[in-house]
Amino acid sequence: MIDYYAILEVPRDATIDEVKRSYRRLARKYHPDVNPSPDAQERFIAITEAYEFILRKLTQESTPQSSHTTYESNLEAQAIIDEWLKAERERIRARAKAHARMKYSQFKQTEYFKSTDTKQNQIVATLAIAVGIFVVVGSVRGTLKVIAENEELRNVNYIGSFVIIFIVGIILIGVGSARLLSPLHKKWQRKKRTHHTA
Repeated sequence: MIDYYAILEVPRDATIDEVKRSYRRLARKYHPDVNPSPDAQERFIAITEAYEFILRKLTQESTPQSSHTTYESNLEAQAIIDEWLKAERERIRARAKAHARMKYSQFKQTEYFKSTDTKQNQIVATLAIAVGIFVVVGSVRGTLKVIAENEELRNVNYIGSFVIIFIVGIILIGVGSARLLSPLHKKWQRKKRTHHTA
């Protein structure tokens, strides 16, 4: 059994961001264009295979299994899955070989490598928080100013639209914060677990 987590140098409870960061680091280290060692290409291919396997495992939706399936149908399903995994592994290895033949500077420009950029996700989350704060502050200040200047606007419709805009701002802040804090929370939980087991 191949230990993909060991190959990618990530713990078994790694987040998607941690998996992507580790792949970027190892791809940079073992790409044959920058690493002259004779086993660099095979290491690069193994790292790519491990990355795709773990990423697929983290992103695939869990489908509930029926409790009425028979032993024979489970074996048949497993045989189909094993055959698919074998074909998928060959496809991944073929693409990794093609990437290994490129100059590292070319490889960095591929959509495949660019998709591992976790900083981009952090920038989007930070922008969501900034826009959310702007929306919340702007809606509160604008509503208070308008209501103070014009008594006719103190009605249910105006207050209702203020509440909707305010909630949108809170949601943006919440989603952005959760995206930024998720990796930190995961690391904290991991440290807590290793501290208890030590």
